[in-house]
Amino acid sequence: MTTIEIKAKEKELIKEIDSDATLLDYALQYVKRKKRELKTLKCQFSPDELENELQQSEEDIEAGRVYSQDEMRKLHPEWK
Repeated sequence: MTTIEIKAKEKELIKEIDSDATLLDYALQYVKRKKRELKTLKCQFSPDELENELQQSEEDIEAGRVYSQDEMRKLHPEWK
C-alpha cells in the first residue's frame, strides 16, 4: 500500500468515527491489541516457505521420523 493510499484510509477512518468518543476508544483498543498480537508471533512463513515446511513434514511422517506425545513430553518437560 502506498503512502497516498494509507493517508486516504486514515481520512476514511476519521470520517467513519465522526467524533464518536466510544467508537474511537474501541478502534484504539483494537489496534493496540492487534499490534501486541503481531509482536508475539514467533514464526511467520511466506506461502512458499509454509508449503515447503508442510511437504517436509509429510515426508518425515512417511519415513517414520515422528515422536509420540510421551516422547515429546520427555524431550520437553515444560510442555506439560
